[in-house]
Formats: sequence, C-alpha cells, structure tokens
Amino acid sequence: MGTSTDSRPAARWLAGTDRIRRGVSELPALAVVATAIAVGFAYYAGSLVGLALRPPPSFSSLLWLPNAILTATLLLTRSTRRWWIYLAAALPAHLLMLAPTGLPLSFMVAIFLTNCIEALLAAAAVRWLGAAPIRFDTLRHLGLFIAVVVLMAPFVSSFPAAAVVTWWRGDEYWPLWRNRFVSNALSQLMLVPACVVALRDALPMARRASSRRLLEGVLLTGLTLLLGVTVLGSAEGGPLGEGPGLSARFLALLLPPLLWTAVRFGPASTSFSLLSMTVLLLWGETHGRAFLAVLPRQEAALAFQTVLGVVAVPLMCLAALMQEHRRAEELVRGRLEFEKLLSRLSTAFVPLGSHEMDATFERWVARIGESFEVDRFMVLLHRGQEVEIAYSWAAPGNAPLHPARVRSDYPGEVQQILQDQLFVIAQLEAQRAEGVEPAWIDWAGRSLTVPLSARGRTTGVVSLVRRCDDLEWPEELVQRLRLVADVLAGALDRKRAEIEADQSRQELAHLLRISTLGVMTTSLAHELNQPLTAILANAQAAQRMLARTPLDLSEIRDALADTIEEDRRAGEIISHLRDMLRKGTGEHAVIDVRAIVGGVARLASSDALIRKVHLQVSLDPATPAMKGDGTQIQQVVLNLLLNALEAAAESPNGERVVVLRSARAADGQVEISVQDTGPGVPDELAERVFEPFFTTRSRGIGMGLSIARSIVTAHGGTIWVENRTGGGAFFRLHLPSHA
Repeated sequence: MGTSTDSRPAARWLAGTDRIRRGVSELPALAVVATAIAVGFAYYAGSLVGLALRPPPSFSSLLWLPNAILTATLLLTRSTRRWWIYLAAALPAHLLMLAPTGLPLSFMVAIFLTNCIEALLAAAAVRWLGAAPIRFDTLRHLGLFIAVVVLMAPFVSSFPAAAVVTWWRGDEYWPLWRNRFVSNALSQLMLVPACVVALRDALPMARRASSRRLLEGVLLTGLTLLLGVTVLGSAEGGPLGEGPGLSARFLALLLPPLLWTAVRFGPASTSFSLLSMTVLLLWGETHGRAFLAVLPRQEAALAFQTVLGVVAVPLMCLAALMQEHRRAEELVRGRLEFEKLLSRLSTAFVPLGSHEMDATFERWVARIGESFEVDRFMVLLHRGQEVEIAYSWAAPGNAPLHPARVRSDYPGEVQQILQDQLFVIAQLEAQRAEGVEPAWIDWAGRSLTVPLSARGRTTGVVSLVRRCDDLEWPEELVQRLRLVADVLAGALDRKRAEIEADQSRQELAHLLRISTLGVMTTSLAHELNQPLTAILANAQAAQRMLARTPLDLSEIRDALADTIEEDRRAGEIISHLRDMLRKGTGEHAVIDVRAIVGGVARLASSDALIRKVHLQVSLDPATPAMKGDGTQIQQVVLNLLLNALEAAAESPNGERVVVLRSARAADGQVEISVQDTGPGVPDELAERVFEPFFTTRSRGIGMGLSIARSIVTAHGGTIWVENRTGGGAFFRLHLPSHA
C-alpha cells in the first residue's frame, strides 16, 4: 500500500505510513538518545549496587546487576539495529564506575565486552527461537527464559570473563567461572522479568487493575519492606564470616510475602520481590548483619546463592503456573461472555424493521466497545469515494464522535477493503476536514479494522481503536471482531434490502393509489360537482340579490357563508386527493385514526351513492392514536372500503350495506374494520386473497390486498378476513397504538 503526503484537508480514517502498517515501532531520534542515556544511568546504578554486594577481597559480586540491565534493554528493543547504540551507551558508565580502581583501560574494556556478550547471546537466542517479544506468563515461556537467558547466556559468557580476570589477577579459573556464572544467572532471573514487565506492561496493567488490586499491591509492598527491616534489625553485627548467624525463624518470615506475590501477582512481581529481599539480605551480609557466619567466606557466599536459586526458581515457576491458570480462567470466561454477546447480537436485529435499526445499532455499538475493552469502536460505511462514520462509541474520558462523512486519501486502503482484507494499523491520524468532528481529527491510537462484507459485497469496516503502546492485537480478538463484523454486516445488508423493498413497495403503492383514483373518477367528479354546483348557485343568488333595491344584506351574508362552506368542502376533497397522489416518504408520525377513517369515508361517499350502497360509518371516540405513515394507512382503508362497496353492489340478497368502523381493540390496539353484505370470501381463499396477483374480480390485478398487508405488517400490525354471519366479508386490521 502506498502512502500519501498530500496536504489536502481530509480525515485519514485509515492513516499511517508504510512502516507503521508493517507494525514496526520506530522511535524518534530524540527518544533513542533519551533511552540510551537512561540505559547508561541504569548500568552505572546497577554497577554500584553490584560493587556494594561484593564481599571483600573477592573480585566477584554476590549479585551482578549490570548484565541483566543490558539484557532487559536488548529484549525490549524491537530493532536489532539499535542494539549497538544502547551497548555503547553503557560503556562510559562502565569506565566511570571502574575508573577509581586504577585498573588498566584494556582490562576494563575486555570485562565490558564479556558483559555485552552475555546480553547479546540472551537477546539473540530469544529472537532465534521465535520467543520475541519475551513473555513470562506461562510455564513454557518461563522455562524458555530460564534455559536461554538465565542459564545459557551466563554459562557461555562466563568462560571469557573468567579467562580475562585469571589473566590479569592470576586467580583460579574455575572458582572465578563458577562465582560469575551463579551471580549473573541469579541476576538475570530476578531482574530481567521485573524490568521487562515494568517498562513494557506496567501502564496497561495499572489501567486495567481495580482499586482493590492496587490496594492489595500496596499492602504487600509495605509488608515486604517491614519484614525485611525486621529481619535485618534482628541480626547481630560482625564482619562477614564472624559472629552468630541470623535465627531461622526470622528468615522464615520472608517466605509468606514471597508466596503471596507468586500466587497473586505473577512472575514479574515475584522476581522484583525476590530481588528486593535478596539485595537487603546481601547488603546485610556484606555490612556486618551476618546470617551465614558459621561458614567460611567463600562457602557462605556460594551457600547463600545456592539457597537463593533453589527458592527463586520454584517460586517463579509457581507464579507462572498461577498466572497461566488465571489467564485460562479469564480466557474461558471471556469466551463465554463473548459467545453470549454474539448470540444476543445475532438475534437483536431479527424482529426489527429498518426504521428501528439505527437506535439498536447505537446500543449494540456501545455494548461491543465495552466488551472489547477499547477506547473507541466505530462502524464506517462506504459512500462512493467517501467514508461515513455511521455509528461510534467512545469510552469514558474520550470525546464522542457524531455521524459525519470523511474523504479517504488512501485509494489503496479502499481497494483492499473491497477485496475483504484485514487491517492492523499502528497509528490512526487525521487531518482537519470540513464537517468532521475535532475529536476524530485529533485522535491517535492503535487501530484494528475489519471489513463489513455480506453476500460478496463489502459496504464498510468496523474499527477498534486503543490508546496504548501494544503493537500486537491478540489473534483471538481479531477473530472475535471478524464474527461481530459478520453479524453487523448481515444486519446492515438486511436493513439495506428492507429499505430498497420498502421503496419499491412505496412506488407500487403510489401507482396503485393513482390507479384507484382513476377507477373513482366518476364518483370523484360527482363529489366535486356538488360543492361546485352549490357555489355557483349561491353566487348567482347573491348576484340577483345585489340587483334588488333595497338590498337585503342578511340574505347576501347567508349566500356568501354558504359559498365559503362549499368552497371549504371542495378544498378538503382536493386536499384528500393530493394526499393520496403524493409519494409516501416512509416517515412515521402520530396520526389521528378517526380523522383518517372519516376522511376516507367522505372521499368514497359518492362512490357509494353511485353504486346505491348504504355506507355506515362508526368512529368510536375511544379509538387510540397510532404512529405511522398517514397516507399509507389511508390507502389501506380506502382499498378495503372500495372492495367492500363493489362486493355489496353484487349482494345476492339485494341488501347493500357497508359498515366502516374504528375502535379500541380488547388488547388496546387500534382496530379498523370493514363489513359488507356481498357474496363473501370462500374459506379456502381467505389467505390467498392477500397474495400478490391473486384476485376474485374480473377487472382486478390482485395487488391491492397484497400491498395492504405489506403496509400493515410494516407498521407492526395484522390484517385478516372472516365471513360474517348472514353473508358478506368482514376485514379487520389491528395496529399498535401510540401510548
């Protein structure tokens, strides 16, 4: 995919550069320099701690932290091209730390190179094994970390390191190798997980943590520090290897918080707790707070390191197992919650009409966004070369987005959407565009975008946006979003199909209304002729009155009043005709059912006179109002009434009566009924009369009742026919009332 450097004002709803699309996290040069300086300071501080934990006159520290700091830095750096920068940044700190010792520069550089070898071996092996970015949340991942970073890298790098020290000082090689290997292995075990997790995952974990969880962490930290101070304070002073040791019961006090950390907070927190307690104990060991005084100096150090390793590894494994168990529980719980959500989502749109879907979409977009625990969830639809933000949800603290149209500057992305491809975009940016909300323009975050496709047609995308530094979206989350997109695409496709069908139905209904009024030409002419004749008669009478002397003003006023009344009557007839002839817009409003039924009765009254049918109209004052399209309801009633008038005109017993009623049904709905005294409807044809192109009339086309049923169904109602006692048909329709 290409990128665009065009500065035209446009909102980049799928923005980013090629390197961002490849998922590469490229830091600015200033950030690289700042990171390098931080590595140098950390290396120097770790060296000071390591020197403080060195029992004199031994050259090896009981816990050497700088190498672990370099290892953690390389493991956190995604680009191997930057490794040399951070290693070089640690060299000045290394030389500054050893400068007061008076050691030769060549020796100091050689020791630094062996430290770098250890970090490079660990980081390169993790990448080669495909374990990057490194994790500690399962026993498998922790085992790989222990095997590669904790054991292999210190094991191999200790050979050249011991050789350099032996060459310079003349000490025994194997004791040096052993001390260096054990010291660095313990440092890697206890420092690397804490550093990696703290720098990479601390902020997301803190955001997700509950207040109860944070309080538990604070209590555990306070208890650990309190016990550490208590243990150190209980030890008797004396140089290393001299005086009585620390009581075992005090050392046992350190195990409960370690177990608590391992069970509740995972390997990273366990490694940090182990490191904190170990540093405190080693500081006490090297500063007169002896607890291994009964052993010689070298044996005491090795014994302490051995005990520490024996305790640390099982604790770390226990922490990994508990973390894996919790993740499995969360995964199962999350899957069940998602399956429940997907099941409800799949059925949410089934009973709805197209006009009800927008509100339901808004509710479900919010529920989906909350379920995925993201900062923003959006549904964007294609409109030619533009994209419309149709529905959106924002988590608390984020500005909401309102529906708006934006223009895409990336034809490559549009083409990929049309090809049903998935997007994982690292940065979502936007420029200022006309008609686009500022919150959309200023937004920046990680985006996961999935096409909306149904029946081979892609109409848009759904997009998750998250403000975080994670470059990877879990595969399961991607699959879940695909399933959600499939359901939403199906609902949107059904909405589009219903809108198209409704438009076709409205066109057909409009044609049928025109056809119906064409059939009523004679009766409409008769209906209009009455007020027009009356107007003419009143006008002529007024003219004659004006010719008389003296003038009779009261009679003239009466004639003019009659003229106005007849003109109003003619205007109402024309208004009804205009309403019938206009195209339905599908807009639903609260309508007065009695007014609709009464207007239809007046419109068809002349047709009843021509057919010599007695039309009875009963409008119950308790008839409730309803919400719908008044023109369409008027068409249904008129169609039923004209059918009834035609049927009554063919009455086999000579009784020509049609009864039109409006009332409140027993269940509170609107009821409209039309009864006639015609030949009725055979029982076997009671359902077929509503089928398209089915008719029992010689001149009918069979679409009137079919369209009537579709209109009633679209309004959430029902219509049916029964044969009335004594002969004739009884059409009834129920429509939801407007509360």
